Amino acid sequence: MEKKLKEIKERIKEDKLLKSLNLFFSLNNITVYLVGGFVRDLLLGKESNDIDIVIDAPTSIVKALAHFLNGSVFYLRKREIYARVMILSEGRRIDVSFANEDNLKEELERRDFTINSMAINLTKLFKDEDDFFIDLFGGLNDLKKKIIRQVKDDIYEKDPIRILRAFRFKHSLNFKIEDETLKTLLRDKSLLEKVTPERMQDEFFRILLMDNDILYDLYEAKVLNVIFPHVNFDFMDMALKNLKDSMEKPEKLFKREEIREVFVNFWSEPVGKEITHLQTFKLAVLTFGEETPALFIRRRFAASLRICTKVQNVIFAYKYLKNSYEEGQDILAVDFIGTFFRTYKKETIEAYLLLYFTFKSSRKFPKKEILNFIGLFVKNRFKSLVISGKEIVKEYGLTPSPFVGDLLMYLKAHQILEKIKTKEDAKALIDKYLKRGSE
Repeated sequence: MEKKLKEIKERIKEDKLLKSLNLFFSLNNITVYLVGGFVRDLLLGKESNDIDIVIDAPTSIVKALAHFLNGSVFYLRKREIYARVMILSEGRRIDVSFANEDNLKEELERRDFTINSMAINLTKLFKDEDDFFIDLFGGLNDLKKKIIRQVKDDIYEKDPIRILRAFRFKHSLNFKIEDETLKTLLRDKSLLEKVTPERMQDEFFRILLMDNDILYDLYEAKVLNVIFPHVNFDFMDMALKNLKDSMEKPEKLFKREEIREVFVNFWSEPVGKEITHLQTFKLAVLTFGEETPALFIRRRFAASLRICTKVQNVIFAYKYLKNSYEEGQDILAVDFIGTFFRTYKKETIEAYLLLYFTFKSSRKFPKKEILNFIGLFVKNRFKSLVISGKEIVKEYGLTPSPFVGDLLMYLKAHQILEKIKTKEDAKALIDKYLKRGSE
């Protein structure tokens, strides 16, 4: 233990921001404590940009701290966090809570797990006093044993989101949830229904970025069903396992390296401010059994309209494709793709990929052709159309209308499939399209 504490003491003293933090509070004669996940990560040897502190001072000190550190202050006024100071130049943040030395134990006792309930008296550390480390609930011992243990058995009643945090820590740290802690959180899992959509989004969207194992773990514990009451395990299992395999071994799907690279990168591309394609895909898989996925996502996670629509369209696009294929339609025909693009162009990769996952074991399914189409779409999706709608309207004497929109999607389908490459190619195709429409 002494060796570990010596190591973190050296790391803290080398940290410029922590030096500045100590200097500011020393000048103001205020004792400051490092607490929570920041202390845990220090002991694990991990880097962390999020610093949690507890101080005994007037709340007005936060504004002065932000000014001293050349940062910006945001007042959250939560019980756990009163304010947040953002140091944009360093990409770090400081969450500030208030407590005096007499109720520091109560402050630490309010934390969720023992590994998050340790504290460091920063003032004493910089004075080289030996008793700077505070561990009232055996957090260091649990950290060594790789155990997640609740501080008290009522922590989920006070904040049910801690149930998900327990699983997230288990998988992100590769720890084990202690038996009594697991028993208690499973007893209280129904309390997750009381979590506000905003907090549920904040926690669960993090989980969606993690390995799929955590979703299986949550399903087996019957926690996932509380959040997604109509989750279809067979569909989830099929989709997640295949997606993971395709991302880890894209060479199985695509021969060309440039397409493999773009395909893998696609999943980390943002759909909105708070989410990526990987997360919306997983949300679509989990809400597949809902009648109105967009409304469900909105109510459960307070997600933006863009995210809700995206998730729902992935599901609807897949169902449309699947029904069309089972009815015997040629889902690779340019006419079909043009019609598909009119409604679901942004969901093409997910929908066709899900269809491939569903039928890839079937001998009749055109696996090679489907993957070739996905590859072409991945490669060409951002290319501007060789001729604009304005040019078409002007040159062909047309009026802006749904007809022109259909024509543009028809051209886009041809361009993605690399059947047209120049404006002349596009005009020749338009002539055929217009002639066909007049017959």
